[in-house]
Amino acid sequence: MEAKDLRIGNYFIYNTDGCFPNNPERESKTISVVRQIKEDSVGITHLKTTGILIGGLGLIKPIPLTEEWLVKFGFECIEKDVPCLRDRTMSRFFLNNFNIEILSDGQIYQKHFESTELINCDYTHQLQNLYFALTGEELTIKK
Repeated sequence: MEAKDLRIGNYFIYNTDGCFPNNPERESKTISVVRQIKEDSVGITHLKTTGILIGGLGLIKPIPLTEEWLVKFGFECIEKDVPCLRDRTMSRFFLNNFNIEILSDGQIYQKHFESTELINCDYTHQLQNLYFALTGEELTIKK
């Protein structure tokens, strides 16, 4: 990941796999939050702690955007597995005039007010950034 792709408040996985080959207990795949951004590192807080750690950008991994994450962010599923084009199904999620449609082939559509666009939004931090850009509000874990 690159610092330019992140905003304070973005969620990601702090992944230290391979950093401690003689001590596997220190390996971590902890969900963390960006608290400060520098050119080659980020300040992070793990969700269950309060202190800020400084970690290299190579240790953070994006979290794939899933229906489970949409629910965590407070989206409500308004339609599930609805048949659509070419033997695909679609699930539709809604939050404050912001709709997300996930097709069974993995494509994600975003609809905000009257526009519909195919978006490249594979990760939670990308959705957080898009949501903020379009609404001016932060997208955080609600559930």
